[in-house]
Amino acid sequence: MSGIVALAEFRKKKEAKRVASRVSHKHTRPTLSDGQIFSKDYTTTEGVLFGVLKIREVLQYYVSDTDEWNHELMDVLESASKYTQDQEYEAELTERCQTLKGYILGAMNEDNAEDMTLGLLITDLIQKSPAVRRAKSL
Repeated sequence: MSGIVALAEFRKKKEAKRVASRVSHKHTRPTLSDGQIFSKDYTTTEGVLFGVLKIREVLQYYVSDTDEWNHELMDVLESASKYTQDQEYEAELTERCQTLKGYILGAMNEDNAEDMTLGLLITDLIQKSPAVRRAKSL
């Protein structure tokens, strides 16, 4: 009988935590799916823009608005745009993506791990897709 009471208490605490988190967020929870993520071509500016905006949704929901992550996203977008036009910017894109991934990892915790992991996946796709596409065309 004590197991049932403990389970009921756990559920109450979990529900209270869920309600509190809904109240504290001024943005809606990001909607991400594998189909959305993997259907984009991250070698194009449009695909990169989609990815950056999805990462922005995740960070906006889970992390307070700071100039730091906004700046990191703009840097990735700028580097990816340069790289789609000139492949000499690969090192810059890699560096900026690594910085953004470090920020996302620093903000990750038990409650947001699923969505933050998708943000990391999108960052990896932005970073590595152009090089993979170039290698396949050789």
